[in-house]
Amino acid sequence: MDFNYLEKYILTNESYNQDDLIEIINKKDKIYLYGAGSGGATTLKWLEQNSKCEIMGFIDSDIKKQGEFLSNKRIFSPQEILKDSDILIASTYHTEISKYLEENGFLNYISLPIDLIIWDKFKTIKYLNDIKEINKLREVYEILEDSTSKEFFIRTLLYRWSWDSSFIKQSKYSQYCIENIQKSNIHTIVDAGAFDGDTIKVFSGFFPSLKNIFAFEPTKKNILKIIEYSLNKKDNLKIFPVEKGLWDSEEQLSFFETDSIGGNNKIIEDSSKENGLNKINVIDLDSFLKNNSSLKIDLIKMDIEGAEYKALLGSKKTIFKNNPILEICIYHDIDHYYDIISFLENNYQGVYVYQIGHHSDWMMETVLYAIPKEKIER
Repeated sequence: MDFNYLEKYILTNESYNQDDLIEIINKKDKIYLYGAGSGGATTLKWLEQNSKCEIMGFIDSDIKKQGEFLSNKRIFSPQEILKDSDILIASTYHTEISKYLEENGFLNYISLPIDLIIWDKFKTIKYLNDIKEINKLREVYEILEDSTSKEFFIRTLLYRWSWDSSFIKQSKYSQYCIENIQKSNIHTIVDAGAFDGDTIKVFSGFFPSLKNIFAFEPTKKNILKIIEYSLNKKDNLKIFPVEKGLWDSEEQLSFFETDSIGGNNKIIEDSSKENGLNKINVIDLDSFLKNNSSLKIDLIKMDIEGAEYKALLGSKKTIFKNNPILEICIYHDIDHYYDIISFLENNYQGVYVYQIGHHSDWMMETVLYAIPKEKIER
């Protein structure tokens, strides 16, 4: 599966069509959304803007949610719903939910491509219809270090074009734990998008010589969880929680936050277009580290809901000084498939080799691993 395969496929196969999906939905009078999380809430908003059918409420198997309300819609248990009801699955756990519905006699359901609706917003389809963008993607394909990375690159693009899950293939190693690096030389990590400390636990178990983690997380509730973990852990790892997001400057920005794991939290540069926003503090990594000139950063990980490119701009001096391993999520915006490697090549030409990993059975968790040539194990 090479780049020519991608080009041929998009020429001979129609993309997954949002209008066709809406037409199918509009043939139904009343529907329920299965999944009372951020996916369901955002899908409801999308449906209210694009379809005419009546949304009866949400269905969720979580008993803690049942009987509550999400976006002014009641959350039902599956047992409360008639078997012939029309259901739209609005959850990333669509495979498990589809199986459950079939086993329990619910046959009138459609599994929505909520990853493409919410995060991609069908942008990839427009992207792959533009010959200029195709040529940029070919440049990236040629730069990638190995055939496996090239294959993951093509497969994720094909999925985003077709919403055909058969294209998805996952890396054999766990996310952020790429094997062909010199693990014993990793002492200090910047974890941007530390969430509730989940990746801190991954890193502490993977890197035997790890001493310090700077955990950037702009939300108070997650910072408190990181602090709690740092107080209760039994090893000598030093964790420095930073209640800020990484950006290309130090300022305060609007931020959309959900209550769900894997939600679509994001920085909103134009706050006039969104409601219900919070304010968060952001900082560029270069400014944050300016008083720690003796500190060597060995690895930078970024999973910051689409702010990765801006954060890299604000880390330019740090990267130049330290040549750290970079583990950058590129799935939030199709532009990042090209822009992030282009930024690194333009500013650090000859320093890095590039590999791609994919760590989910849907659009999310595509990671660019930029590894300094002297730190890669052949």
